[in-house]
Amino acid sequence: MPSDVAPQAHDIVLKHLSQLFVGRTLEPLGLDTPVVSAAVPTELPEVSVRAHTVDYLFELADGTMLHLEFQSGRHAAELIRFLVYDALVFQRHRRQVRTAVVYTGRVRRADDRVAAGSLQYQVENVYLGAMDGDAALADLERRRREGALWREDALAIALTVLKRFTGRTRLEAVGAAMHMAAALPDEQSRTECQASVLGLAQQYLSQSQFGALAGVGDVSKALDRMIEEGWIRGRAEGKAEGKAEGKAEGKAEAVLLALRERFDNVPAPLVARVSRQRDGDVLERWLALAIKAPSLQAFERGLDG
Repeated sequence: MPSDVAPQAHDIVLKHLSQLFVGRTLEPLGLDTPVVSAAVPTELPEVSVRAHTVDYLFELADGTMLHLEFQSGRHAAELIRFLVYDALVFQRHRRQVRTAVVYTGRVRRADDRVAAGSLQYQVENVYLGAMDGDAALADLERRRREGALWREDALAIALTVLKRFTGRTRLEAVGAAMHMAAALPDEQSRTECQASVLGLAQQYLSQSQFGALAGVGDVSKALDRMIEEGWIRGRAEGKAEGKAEGKAEGKAEAVLLALRERFDNVPAPLVARVSRQRDGDVLERWLALAIKAPSLQAFERGLDG
């Protein structure tokens, strides 16, 4: 996680992402659900501080409740926590509660039930980290070129960054998702989607990788918004020895990200040359060249210019 992410980041990310669920089904997670009609406050006064730190509680269009959790690891005790929470939700709202646990990262199997005599509890597991992110981004990119991205696609775009990638790095996937978000037709969807993409991606990216995104497309605007609302600390805060090196690494990755977004098969020697460069001014010039060069060959010719 980037070291300049504020302590309240998790709550702010949940706020942005919750807005993307409202008015949509959970089809992007592979779940057949009615439309989410409203986000419901997750805090319950009856529950201890630890127990009420759940991710999402939604009211669905059919009047039932949906409890949604994002997990990066398998912890059997979590099912007990979800059980207790769902029982209290039912006690308060007197509605059926459906719980889905979304696993990210490398989790491919996890317990989905608690059997305790007459007490039987079942959740639905979704292995988002096993889903094909390359195919999802390719489909979204095709639709972006055709001008067929709609505000309803914002949730699918944001969740894509948590999927499995083999044809590109996670950093490249985040950059591509940010470009998709920028193509959404209304400002609110763009804002919520970009903030959600960056928020979900922070668990995978180093500080230098996160910084690399600042030079790509509309990402800098999204970062500025997140600084304003306290998700990320200002750049002047917490500067430490060695940060210049990290900034150079971030700029180098921004150059490579721009090249890979625009051109196929960036050669390994060129990747190595860009990665070794530590002069910030040179890297800024290379980034501008990577964005504007008509071809990869033109970029290479301009490196020493």
